[in-house]
Amino acid sequence: MSGMAMWCASVSLSESLYMSTQSWKFLYTGPNELSFRRKDIIEPILSNKELHKGPYYDLRQVPARNPVDGIKDYREHAARRRLWSRGTSVSMTKIYTQSLIVGIHELLDELLKRQDTTIDISEWLSFTATDFMGRMTFSTSFDMVKMGYDSVGIIKPVEEITYQSNIIAQTPWIIPYLMWLPQGKKALNQGHRLGGDMVRKRKALGTDTRDLYYYLMDEAGFENVKPRETDVLSDGITAIAAGSDTTATAITNTLYYLLKHPDVKTRLQRDIREAFSSSREVYDYAKSVKLPFLDACINESLRLLPPGLTGFQRQVDPSGRGKMLGEHFVPPGTNVYAHLYSIQRDPRYFSPLPEIFWPDRWLDQNTYTLPTGESISKDALMLSRDAYYPFSIGQQSCAGRNIALLELKTLLIAILRHFDIQVAEGYQLDGYEEALKDVHVTLRGPLCVRLHSVATWMIKTCQATSYQARNRTDFQSREQ
Repeated sequence: MSGMAMWCASVSLSESLYMSTQSWKFLYTGPNELSFRRKDIIEPILSNKELHKGPYYDLRQVPARNPVDGIKDYREHAARRRLWSRGTSVSMTKIYTQSLIVGIHELLDELLKRQDTTIDISEWLSFTATDFMGRMTFSTSFDMVKMGYDSVGIIKPVEEITYQSNIIAQTPWIIPYLMWLPQGKKALNQGHRLGGDMVRKRKALGTDTRDLYYYLMDEAGFENVKPRETDVLSDGITAIAAGSDTTATAITNTLYYLLKHPDVKTRLQRDIREAFSSSREVYDYAKSVKLPFLDACINESLRLLPPGLTGFQRQVDPSGRGKMLGEHFVPPGTNVYAHLYSIQRDPRYFSPLPEIFWPDRWLDQNTYTLPTGESISKDALMLSRDAYYPFSIGQQSCAGRNIALLELKTLLIAILRHFDIQVAEGYQLDGYEEALKDVHVTLRGPLCVRLHSVATWMIKTCQATSYQARNRTDFQSREQ
């Protein structure tokens, strides 16, 4: 049984933190498993077509349910990835932006109703991200934000399945038998019933609506062979589950670090409020590109807590002759990881303060002021961008990276523009990071805060803008 994923599935993030503070270049994390802490090993592991996804991904390959993230063969994966690339292109991002605006307006309205009370912002961000992925994938909102709870019962089951899958995937020989166990069968069937319902509703909208389903189903007829509906259903569920979970976690993590460093939060809010003086401007993505300190805060949060903390498993061909990774010979059949959490905190690549949230490291300037007040020159800064891959790298990296960054930026701008945010009374902020669990993705606990509106008039104005955004989205769907 693999040590790494089993270990991280059963303990908190503190164990990964321990690994990041030790001096090591590679570790045996199981009888036939290696984890590397070297930036020069990242690309050879994740971008090498000779290394396929390892047995961890066998759990994804359930008969008649074959999501793209479980495909090991590079050619088959490339064919499916083409569909995703069309559905996540720059032109489609503009359409998805309108759906995102609708969701953000709904979130701001609900947060305004709850200002000056204790709320779990992590939960509300999950609602928002899941609603958005429903709109983006199937042109259907789950209305979680409006209703204030998980209206379709998908968030907790996905977390439980993810947690259990991370353990089960280390014993792939048991996977065929899981289909006979009531609990495993129930969880899978529940997810696919929901997916089936969404596909049926989406079909009723016709073939002219532009969303991710449109491209996954190849409604435009680019491919010689029509995609199987079962594959599209599986990919649609994957998009909603993975897209909403990782994005909500990234935004929550960033807010956590801002709360932990109030001076950084104040500085970022000042930049945002100076740049965006009206409600409409908040959603001008082109304008958000001109906020280097916002980018720096996001980069720093993703550096310290990347979505995939352990990294992504690859396997040296069991029938081959082995593989050289750096100066190390790796025998056939060995599973390998580039341990992103440790690499992105390594003082060889990020210094000074590799373990500290210090966004200034990402800014291009001649001198830097450390949190201690000490000044250092540009030459004294170590920033290895080739050791920074929070969305992975290569053909099998995150297909929705640009959309995730759009959502991350726009939500942070909206929340920090409209509200002052403070840690809720009685909530132990340090407990947030301690409660994080690495289960291939990151499971998180609550982040309890109190919000106070600084622009009530602006939020109320959003209602009219939201109506216009809905109409504009419908119009674009019909016209394109």
